[in-house]
Amino acid sequence: MPHSQDGHDRVYALLVQALVERIGCVPQELGPGRTFAELGLDSVSMLEVSLVLAEHVPDTVTLEDFAMSTSLGEAARIIGAASHTGTAPSAPSAPSAPVPEEAGDSR
Repeated sequence: MPHSQDGHDRVYALLVQALVERIGCVPQELGPGRTFAELGLDSVSMLEVSLVLAEHVPDTVTLEDFAMSTSLGEAARIIGAASHTGTAPSAPSAPSAPVPEEAGDSR
């Protein structure tokens, strides 16, 4: 779908711009296959970039919802699809830690 690709490209460009201007990433180190973890982002920088994206992309998911292993391209695709449909899909998230059983709980 061309419109969907346009949304992805627009979101990817905004994502790269925010990473360069707000976080200080080096443009040559960014690429669609790079993950948030590889770029050394933390929760504060993820929030900062999310705020920039929210200014330009309606109904966006926040980057805080993504796992650190998510690539920039994958994040742009998901956010672009959300802005195209007007609904925010679930972002891939990190698996949650198992809940420890309480003592005496013998299920």
